[in-house]
Amino acid sequence: EGRGAGRPPPFLGMFEWPRKLPAKRRAAMNRGGEQTANLWVEFLTDKAKSLYDKKFSEKRFLDALCDCAKATNAYKDDIFLYTCLFPEYIALQHTNLQSDNAYYWYNDKDEMDTGLIDWGGASPGPFAARLSGSITSALGEVLDEHEEGFLRCFINEYYRECGIWLDYGELHRQWMLNYCCYINSMGSNIEMEIFRETPRTMWKNIKDKWDDKAAGRWNVRCYVFMIDHALEYLYRRWKKNGERRLHCHDIFEEWKDYWEGSGMT
Repeated sequence: EGRGAGRPPPFLGMFEWPRKLPAKRRAAMNRGGEQTANLWVEFLTDKAKSLYDKKFSEKRFLDALCDCAKATNAYKDDIFLYTCLFPEYIALQHTNLQSDNAYYWYNDKDEMDTGLIDWGGASPGPFAARLSGSITSALGEVLDEHEEGFLRCFINEYYRECGIWLDYGELHRQWMLNYCCYINSMGSNIEMEIFRETPRTMWKNIKDKWDDKAAGRWNVRCYVFMIDHALEYLYRRWKKNGERRLHCHDIFEEWKDYWEGSGMT
């Protein structure tokens, strides 16, 4: 059975533990991070430079973005397995709860109600992995301002529904680790989705995000706007972090020291 962030977590005992990744495999995943970083540079400084705020292609910020991609890509499977070690942070979930998978209506009491659509692939999974398919759709400035509130709201509502209290610090750590994975996912999809639907040769004539070759093609539109939201959020946090590493990269390095120091790789 294939597994990944969209499938149920494996039970302990189904795989070697601690997870010993062969050096060649780790090296290959490191190269994947370098390729993703190169795609970020190509997209933001060349192919799509007219689509985004020029601040996103500032060398120091772009270096921080690429450093995060290169450092974390080789550990995305470790991150997934780490989040599977916390059973209270796993439940049956919608796999991609972006705003277009929710619907809203007024009931007969004139009260707002809501529901979810597109339950294909629903499965048990870690909350933090699924958050990268939900609150990441928020505008960058909104996520920057309300990130803690979103997470604490989820903790409170989850407790109210089932009586399980989640630790904010741990949920935030897992969310940040998965945001590192999200950076790599978006970067790799520049090649796999954006350039697949709108090839490189077409981008020289695309002047803004609303061009039909961007906004008029499903996957291109999704990723072009996701990237815009993510970069705004990351840039704001990078500025607050003293223009050093990305804030999620800092948390990854702290976690990596623990993970490797505990003999988990």
